[in-house]
Amino acid sequence: MQGTIPKQFLELAGRPVLMHTFECFKDYDPDMEFILVLPRRQMDVWKDLCGRHQFQMEHKLAFGGETRFHSVKNGLEMVSEQGIVFIHDGVRPLVSKQTIQNSPSYLPAYLHPESLRSYIPTPLYTYILTYLYSSYTLRTLCVLCG
Repeated sequence: MQGTIPKQFLELAGRPVLMHTFECFKDYDPDMEFILVLPRRQMDVWKDLCGRHQFQMEHKLAFGGETRFHSVKNGLEMVSEQGIVFIHDGVRPLVSKQTIQNSPSYLPAYLHPESLRSYIPTPLYTYILTYLYSSYTLRTLCVLCG
């Protein structure tokens, strides 16, 4: 996959890979919110692709960092409410609904919700940070790293 087009922008079935990734998570939870983390130099390319492909799924944008750690951190800093946060590599568009649904079960039951910010398991490329509202209702948000 060495080339001039970043992997997340390569077309798969007529649309960029990243758009398919968004849809996998949206199929899991239609109310899911998204934060897309991209290198600064790719922001305009992404906006252009969204226009060309009429991609209107609502999402926030965050700038990537020097390393994946910094990119994820930049995305997490945009999370404004508590809930389940899925962190997923945007160039992996074939994550199944079942994998997403089962992901929270990988978290050890003994961890207190507030301590989970630093606990990141890695089943099938999906990283999860979980914490709860004080009312114990859950919401979901996905941080995609391109």
